[in-house]
Amino acid sequence: MKQHSSHIRLRGVARQDPAFALLLLPAYQDALGAVASYTYRSLLSGERSQELSTLFDRMATDALEQFQTLGELIVALGGNPVIYTPPGSEAAVLPTGPLTDERLRQFVQDSIREERRAVEDCETLLGKTDDRVVRSVLLQTVREKQFRLHTLTALCG
Repeated sequence: MKQHSSHIRLRGVARQDPAFALLLLPAYQDALGAVASYTYRSLLSGERSQELSTLFDRMATDALEQFQTLGELIVALGGNPVIYTPPGSEAAVLPTGPLTDERLRQFVQDSIREERRAVEDCETLLGKTDDRVVRSVLLQTVREKQFRLHTLTALCG
């Protein structure tokens, strides 16, 4: 795993802002969900497509780094990077049985939908802060998500 150095960038947070740290918690939670989703998709897709499995594995690693960075940002802002389960949320019921080409396409389409939503959520957060360091971290997160989105979209032809 490559060395992660976001803590160096976060020392420049202009001021603590626990209220904004709270706004980051859903993105933090989503990053953890992305780690789990991409890992799941990587494990299952390896049966039929090593290329897709490797892509999902790389995306899981990227999502883990974003999870770490968002957690560090929350701490730097004076917040607590807790993991929570939103009220009314339930565990997903995942299909069982043989992995088909249709299910692989669904993995990619689900990933595209999740990345689009995550980009929109980060862009919304950008509009709620003027802290240059926070904005820098969020802009980098958006760029990384847009790159993943572009890669996934290219798979759909």
